[in-house]
Amino acid sequence: MMKIGVESYGSFGDCCLLTPFIRDLSEKHGTAIDVAVHKKFADAFLNLPFINNIIQINRINDGVKMFKALKYDLYFNATQGSYFRNNSGMFSLLDVPDKLSGIMKVHLTDRRPVFIPTKTELKITENEIFDLAIESEYNSGQSWSKDQDIMMVLRAFKNKRILWCSKSEPPVEGLHRFNTRRETIAALINVKHFFCVGSGIFCASLSKYKPENYYVLWSDDYFKYIQRFKERGWDSTVTWIEDSEDLSSCLNRLRIQGFLN
Repeated sequence: MMKIGVESYGSFGDCCLLTPFIRDLSEKHGTAIDVAVHKKFADAFLNLPFINNIIQINRINDGVKMFKALKYDLYFNATQGSYFRNNSGMFSLLDVPDKLSGIMKVHLTDRRPVFIPTKTELKITENEIFDLAIESEYNSGQSWSKDQDIMMVLRAFKNKRILWCSKSEPPVEGLHRFNTRRETIAALINVKHFFCVGSGIFCASLSKYKPENYYVLWSDDYFKYIQRFKERGWDSTVTWIEDSEDLSSCLNRLRIQGFLN
C-alpha cells in the first residue's frame, strides 16, 4: 500500500483548515495519511479516520526529512504559512487548501474543517448548554480586540451561563471551563452565542460542531476570510465585528431583541 506523509507544522487553526484536503488526498489514493505536526497542535488530527499516524515534531521541515529518510512514496510540507505570504498571489488564507489540491490533483469535496470528537469527549459535553461562549486569545494579529472588549461582552452576559474557551484564567468568577481544547470545541454545538477572535477554536468550529451564532472580533486585512466566507455560504450565522463601537452596537441589538434582559 502507498505510504503518504503530509507535514502540517501548525498552528491549530491552520491544521484544522487542512483536514478536508488531507481527507480527499486519502480518498484519492485509497490509503490513510501519516501527518507530522508540532506537538502543541497534534489534537487537530485526533480521531480522524483518514489519518494513520500522528507524528509529533519540534521544528518545521522535520516531518519532511523523516518521510524522506523512511522512503515514503509521496510526501510534502503542507504547512499553511509556507504557502500564504503577502506576495504569494493568494487572496485569502482559505485559498491554501485549494492551492494544494491543484498541485496534488485532488478534488476538494467539502472545504469545511473536519473535527470528530471521541465518545468520551461527547459524553463529557453533550448535556452542557451555554448562552455564551467566549474565546479571546490570538497570536497572529487577526483581531482588534483588547481586554476591555472581552469584559464588555462578559458584563453584557453576566446573568447567563458562560463557557470560557481561552487557555488563560477567566477574568471573572463563575465561568465554565473544560479540561481540553477538543472538549471545548465539541461543546460549541450547544452554544447560543459564540464571541471569538477568529483563532483555532473558531476554525475547528466550522465543522458540524458549530454554535448557533458567531460574532467574530476580526481584522480582515491579512487573512481575508470575509469574502471567501460569503462565496462559500459560510456566513449565514456569522457577524463580523469591526471595532469596539461595532461590538457595543451588537450587544445593544441583543438587548433590544430581549436576549440579555
